[in-house]
Amino acid sequence: LASDMAAEGGVSAEELAADCPYINEYCEQRHRGLVRCSWLKLKGRILLSSRTFQAGEIIFREPPLHIVAEQPGNPAFDRLKELCAKYNKVFEYEPLWYWTALNSLKPTQLPPGPSSA
Repeated sequence: LASDMAAEGGVSAEELAADCPYINEYCEQRHRGLVRCSWLKLKGRILLSSRTFQAGEIIFREPPLHIVAEQPGNPAFDRLKELCAKYNKVFEYEPLWYWTALNSLKPTQLPPGPSSA
């Protein structure tokens, strides 16, 4: 199905998987199509402009779409903190950075198993 849609709309399977069509529809509705989402193999999702902007010019404003806080007592968060402390050469940032990334995953991106929500 994704390959059929990709062939019909000129959108790659990677762009479909990265939700580029959904993001582009949103940008068209909310931001007059000033920007569009695309996919690059080496970078992933990127945002492209349809015109040039002056330095300091506001392109668009958005409320936060995702807010995450530390969750002491959550087994997954506590384990992440332990791993960050133990492997600080691997985990270069504070645990909250990784926790935010983990919390941004969609259910389809998670492995099967019990939820820690």
